[in-house]
Amino acid sequence: MRINDDRKISVDLSSFQEEGIQIVFLVRSFYLRSQKDIPDNTFDQAWFRLVNESTSQTLDYTKISKMQVPEGYEESPAADDEEGEARNELLIVAGRIFIEYEDARSGRVYSRPKWIYEKYN
Repeated sequence: MRINDDRKISVDLSSFQEEGIQIVFLVRSFYLRSQKDIPDNTFDQAWFRLVNESTSQTLDYTKISKMQVPEGYEESPAADDEEGEARNELLIVAGRIFIEYEDARSGRVYSRPKWIYEKYN
């Protein structure tokens, strides 16, 4: 599923009941060589968030400018892709949601499946 530019994804977690189900949140960015007139601070406020729509509660949010970039990553591209456009993509694994039927530590079985959110830095 590809989502770009201020779009909302709604997922009904109750429709997923099988063990082993997980939803991984990825954020992809790339160097915009073809866009000549973009000021340096244009995307300083870019962010992503996880919201419970029924309660309007923000469960998590992160500004992309605050995230650590992997060691050795350079924003300007080293080579062009097959279409002649320079792209130096950075794929960020932001977190995941997965389903649990029992407490992993105690072995206690839950009366209803429990969804767990893990944020990755």
